[in-house]
Amino acid sequence: MAEMTDRADSLLEKHFIEKITAIKEKRVGIEIELPIVRLSKEPMDMKFALTLMEYMWRHGFVPIDRTIDGYCYKAENEYGDVFSFDTTWNMIEFSMKEEMSIVKTASRFYDYLATVQKFSQSEGYIVCGRGIHPYAEYIDIRPLNTESLNAKSEFLRRFTSNNDAGDVFFAIPSAIQTHISCHASDFFDVFNLLRKLTFVDACLFANSLPPAEGLIKKYPVLAKASSSTICFRDEIYRLSEAPNTKADGRDFHSFEDLKAYLRDLSIFIVTDSEKGFRPINPEPFGQYFHDETHPEGDIACFRPLEHISPSRYGTLEVRCTCTQPLSEIFYPMAFYTGIVEMREEAASLLRDFFQEEGIALPPMELRRRVTCGEPIAEEKTLQEFLKRLVSCAYEGLLKRGFAEEQLMRGLYEKDIFHPPAQRELALVRAGLPMQEIIRKLSEW
Repeated sequence: MAEMTDRADSLLEKHFIEKITAIKEKRVGIEIELPIVRLSKEPMDMKFALTLMEYMWRHGFVPIDRTIDGYCYKAENEYGDVFSFDTTWNMIEFSMKEEMSIVKTASRFYDYLATVQKFSQSEGYIVCGRGIHPYAEYIDIRPLNTESLNAKSEFLRRFTSNNDAGDVFFAIPSAIQTHISCHASDFFDVFNLLRKLTFVDACLFANSLPPAEGLIKKYPVLAKASSSTICFRDEIYRLSEAPNTKADGRDFHSFEDLKAYLRDLSIFIVTDSEKGFRPINPEPFGQYFHDETHPEGDIACFRPLEHISPSRYGTLEVRCTCTQPLSEIFYPMAFYTGIVEMREEAASLLRDFFQEEGIALPPMELRRRVTCGEPIAEEKTLQEFLKRLVSCAYEGLLKRGFAEEQLMRGLYEKDIFHPPAQRELALVRAGLPMQEIIRKLSEW
């Protein structure tokens, strides 16, 4: 086994471990995916998408990537912020350059958002803060025509039970990914803490109710999802059968632990001289790279896809957060930034909560119960715990001294914590039309 893992270990050292140990500053980055909704309930007009990209060129973004058929889908500006269409033409993404202060990130983002929203609304569209595309039944679910997305689409058709329904898993969910940079000496404390907090993410930020019946009729696989969930994105990951998404309850204490974990994850998209990339039957990383004929370049599409994952940028990536209402977009980033600053205090609060409530469930099961409305503790006790944890994060932001606490003041000032999906559900039950809900989620 040692011989089998030698080459895999050296690649993991180069592409993951060395990136982590090279980090010297505590920076935070964010990727924000946002559905674009055509208010007429029709598929996206490609002319609109391409004109929006040209509009962003005139506002400082320079093209950096194109589809196979020559359409620009990604552009970058002088700050290193990237505007792109993500997975399909129905979703945009802002990948914001890591900063010491997330106030700077938020300021630039809302400037960009105002630009996009102004143009979109003039054309009968609106950018919406929701974790599932609200008009998913009307959109064209085909992925962008890029080498990597074509390979992933082919993988779902050939190597899962989803066949032609696979593309729906790319097309309808949207997320916020927070990237935390921390010193190597703190990496595992932070990693283990964040893994245990995924149920808290659901309590505070779940924002993806199941799609309309029209979409489920088109793609019956979606009917296998829990009808009671307030985080349909979690169900999408489960139903997609995508590798590297399943979480476990282990703690990590060393880079050897981390390498052992990464070796067991799957390679399922590899390089191809003709198509750029191609799918293969999933094979464990350690086993795949034992074969010397497999080039190092095949690591290009390898990544952990768990809710909390180490990235190839050396960051810890929080992947479990649904896209939030536009006025609350930075709540999650601010929350996690503050928690990392106060990690010892946060870990103590979490430990006390688990002990007092007798909770010994793995993180994924705990999160599932929260998202499906199954109690994990008396509601009053849970709310008190959430209040203490949010206050802890707020104190962490104060400690950092960048005035970042303003970005989660609305969350901090709450007395009762209900995630956006629960608030949306109340509006639905009150009879508010979906288009009015969309407009509410698009305000800031």
